[in-house]
Amino acid sequence: MVEKVNLHWEVSRVIGGTLDLLEDEERRCLDLSILQCSILRQMVFPWARFRTRLVNEHVDYQTIVEMPEAYLDELDELEELLSGAYDGPTEGCPVSEIFVDRGDLPGYDFAIANLTADGAWHNLALVNVIGDALATRVLLRCQFTASAAAAVVRFREDGNTAIINIAGSRVHVTTVSPEFECTVVLPGTQIIEYYLSTTVTMCNIVVRGYWIPA
Repeated sequence: MVEKVNLHWEVSRVIGGTLDLLEDEERRCLDLSILQCSILRQMVFPWARFRTRLVNEHVDYQTIVEMPEAYLDELDELEELLSGAYDGPTEGCPVSEIFVDRGDLPGYDFAIANLTADGAWHNLALVNVIGDALATRVLLRCQFTASAAAAVVRFREDGNTAIINIAGSRVHVTTVSPEFECTVVLPGTQIIEYYLSTTVTMCNIVVRGYWIPA
């Protein structure tokens, strides 16, 4: 049975779903003006004076929620930030990203005729596929075959020179067509690098989607 409560004006309120953000590991950094800080202080902290419980506000009722320690920690950090006392780093914080799904595509973006299978690394320009200079990384799906076992298809960030931090797959049996997905970082360009063994006979690549800053 749901407990309905009458709220005192000093009880801290939280909209349903806010506590779920405690499980979110993404960190979102904002540059706030002095005026924005002042407005946020007035909006938030008059409701945060009674710091022993939360009230989850639903459409027709409210329920008491135990105050998680992580929530108190975040509230302290937010209060410090909005007070102007924060002196930590202001640059280099990762921002949230949005995934752009390319939808129900009619075909692959690249086939073996568009690629070079010579056992060397080559650039793969995605400018006509993504069309967004702000894209930070791409989600690829690749299907390939080869005439000999141990043939590989690999991808890596443009400009990298080593073969450790790469993505790809290998043919173990020539009668089987490997298929895999991977993400590749775009270092300020819409270009990635690919590698096809000389025995690769078919390779279909599609960009399923990409990420842009939120």
